Amino acid sequence: MEALNDSTRSTERIFSRMRVMAGNAKSELLPDSVVVPTPGTEIFCHISDSRILSPAGFDHLISLSHKTATTVGSVAWNLVEKAGLPARAPGRAVCRKLGISEVVGGRVIYQSHPNLMEHYFAKPGVASIPEPQPMDAIYSNVVTVFGIGKLPIIGATLASAVTCAAVWPVAILLPIPALVPFLCVLAIASSVLCAKLEKWSQRAFFAEDPREVVLDEVAGMAVTLAIAGAGASVPAILVAFFAFRFFDIFKFGVHWIETTGWQGMIVWDDVLAGIYAGILTLGVLWLL
Repeated sequence: MEALNDSTRSTERIFSRMRVMAGNAKSELLPDSVVVPTPGTEIFCHISDSRILSPAGFDHLISLSHKTATTVGSVAWNLVEKAGLPARAPGRAVCRKLGISEVVGGRVIYQSHPNLMEHYFAKPGVASIPEPQPMDAIYSNVVTVFGIGKLPIIGATLASAVTCAAVWPVAILLPIPALVPFLCVLAIASSVLCAKLEKWSQRAFFAEDPREVVLDEVAGMAVTLAIAGAGASVPAILVAFFAFRFFDIFKFGVHWIETTGWQGMIVWDDVLAGIYAGILTLGVLWLL
């Protein structure tokens, strides 16, 4: 078996999964060489290339692909290396810069390890995996915006871009006084759906803030466009897009809302980023 070289972020991700499964139950992460949890443990994860037998007093919950933390820059650079581009090709220079960027290239993503699995065990009654329901496929398409959120790298950015692309033809047909209410309805509807489906999303994707959920990006982008009142002008929509992505990535003034513990935290940071981006877009459009 390959040596396990997990990062702190990957470990935090596993404990986040166990919190989703079992709340505040005492949890533990076991390396491959250990197969018995310490006394008092109620739920644990064992990482290995093969599943162990359930220890006495524990039930096997689920096995998931083990994902290790990496950066967008590293993934981009690896793709360029595999493509075998010449040393002076523009793509190599761009990806080299992305690889050292603390904001873009430094953004953390998770890649499945080819040989390792995460096996979750819990004491009876402590945790459970929800049974498939008829509405699951519909809910998944809604929160991932028809699968965009399941893309490995650019799900959030693409969801924002798709929102702009979908709004543009509507903006051509509607005057500004009618367009803004339309965007407000889109922002409110997507925000409410995000908040309502937050618990379902956490259980479905085994994460407290699932990266697969990109409906919050639709909400934030709609807020930006509504405040800016961006009409059919492509430059105006582009300004709104880049302004929203700026605040969504940098999160200037946004982090405080994540400490409130409000229901629907999966979306409120994007809504706040959208408010800031809308105000910035208004200023830029006024200057232009």
